[in-house]
Amino acid sequence: MVATGGVSVIIRARDEAGELRRCLEALGGQEGVGEVETIYVDTGSVDSSHQVVAETGVQSIWIPREAGFSFGGGLNTGAANAHGDVIVALSAHAILPDSGWLARAVGALADPRVACASGDIYGPDAERLAAACDQDAALARRRPEWGYANGAGAFRASLWRQRPFRDDLPGCEDKEWALHWLEQGYVCRVDPALAVGHDHT
Repeated sequence: MVATGGVSVIIRARDEAGELRRCLEALGGQEGVGEVETIYVDTGSVDSSHQVVAETGVQSIWIPREAGFSFGGGLNTGAANAHGDVIVALSAHAILPDSGWLARAVGALADPRVACASGDIYGPDAERLAAACDQDAALARRRPEWGYANGAGAFRASLWRQRPFRDDLPGCEDKEWALHWLEQGYVCRVDPALAVGHDHT
């Protein structure tokens, strides 16, 4: 099941032209979600990222390097320009495993209890995950390093509009945002079927 209000994918990157091309190609091959709005947010690239994006015609937002950077700020900029009810955050170096990943990510939010969803092959206590796990506030407090990740994850646009990601944090804006909503009674769905390759090389 896919949310009826549409899907927006926000890709954030800086100087990742090769990975960006691969990411956009994988995104273009996704099935089962209908039309997808794609927004590319660049935070000061000096490589050929401009050319890669120009070739695809993807909507792009260019933030000058001297303007400063935070993960939350970049994602907020993209989300402010998104129209989907479900927003998917995707790093350019996140490698989608197959053509059904996006539909699975969006489908997780068909459950009204779910604020956000992402993937992991391991559970909160380093056990191998065999099925999806719903993280609540108590679990997030016990294992704050585990849970939702903006490298490849989906979240509700309606919740983001009420409370954006903090742009003053150097990192962990995803965990902090998720915790806020878990404390309001929502859950974060962590599913091994949503795990992606995440190459920082």
